Amino acid sequence: MQSKDRLYRLLIFCFLLETFCISYGLHFPAFGALLSILYSLSGLVLAFAFLFLPDLPAISQSFLKQPAFKWILLAIILDGMCWFGYQRMLAEPLAYETADMLPIIKVMNERLLAGHPMQVYDPIPQIWHGTVPIYLPAMWLPYALPLAAGIDLRWITIACLFVVFAIFILRNRFNMHGIFTAAGAALLLCWLFIDDMPGLLPFSEEGVVIFYYVLLVIALQRKNPWLTGIAIAICALSRYAFIGWLPALLLYMIWRKEWRALLRMSVAGFVTALVLVLPFGWKLLDSLVALPQSYIAFAGRVWHDSPEVFTEGPGLARFFGVRHIALQHSLLIVCVLILPVLATWVLLLKQKKWRIGTANIPIAMLKLSLVIFYSLVDVPYLYLFYTSSFVSLMMLSGYASEKVRIRNG
Repeated sequence: MQSKDRLYRLLIFCFLLETFCISYGLHFPAFGALLSILYSLSGLVLAFAFLFLPDLPAISQSFLKQPAFKWILLAIILDGMCWFGYQRMLAEPLAYETADMLPIIKVMNERLLAGHPMQVYDPIPQIWHGTVPIYLPAMWLPYALPLAAGIDLRWITIACLFVVFAIFILRNRFNMHGIFTAAGAALLLCWLFIDDMPGLLPFSEEGVVIFYYVLLVIALQRKNPWLTGIAIAICALSRYAFIGWLPALLLYMIWRKEWRALLRMSVAGFVTALVLVLPFGWKLLDSLVALPQSYIAFAGRVWHDSPEVFTEGPGLARFFGVRHIALQHSLLIVCVLILPVLATWVLLLKQKKWRIGTANIPIAMLKLSLVIFYSLVDVPYLYLFYTSSFVSLMMLSGYASEKVRIRNG
């Protein structure tokens, strides 16, 4: 048991280091290159160390039967999120000249609510003289709710982040390990809502992406193929950072002959994707196909206009420079598509010899895929990186919630 405790402490340390590298550590720009390397290394260690924890049974705890202090803590967190979030929205009104993501999403939802779904992906004349929307349905559709209610779009980000933190608080067991994990979550929460640097709340649409990926981790931990299929579809139709994980998951399920689970997952994912794609016609598919081809040119423009995105933030793009964007992009594609599958194949072959938790392979490979993708992403905007940290948090909270069962087992 002591070895498992040491392993869990290593996982917590990696989560804290990973989070520090994309938060408070960025206030020390002289160490930017080191932080970029440590971010990737800590994520890789976390992914592979996670494999050596024991397999968990399907998590089925009730969220309603919780100590009173958790509900009080959640009330305090919600109040703080709303207050600091509102102040941030007042300080940074929506303007496409500052950041065009949410203004574009707003126009897309205005067209949908006006009853014109087939025009959602038409050019937007009032933004950059006719910008073409590229966002996938699961990314922009949730923002129809605050728009229909007549409130700021960014309340949906606050709602998504609160749900994520609520899930963590309710499932986290506040023993020694759980307290350290909660401390990391608290630091991340304060960073996102109080510090001026991250930009996730006032400028980005990444809150819904974080929620989707957290839902995917929970679905895998619960071993629920229906929920997993739905989560895969909405992740793929928002930010497909996990794209290299899908063939690895397919290999894992075929190897283990999980045919019924694979069928259920595929049906749930296909139906969900169909519902999200069909209303918007072929323009959506054209946008999806054309999107990857524009990354290299876009990265070149950002290097020219805003080089600080590469030199002051995380990610390994700083080491490639503007003259090696194509090399970086090719390396991203090769690594993200090959390494998770190769790692899964090796792990399945060596599972008994290395005594790894077989059921942990899908979650560990999901984390590996995200680390590779975000470390090599063409344009490393800071707000992109928090999805991977929340995946780490949910991985650890799943074990913190089961700590007593493991110790007594």
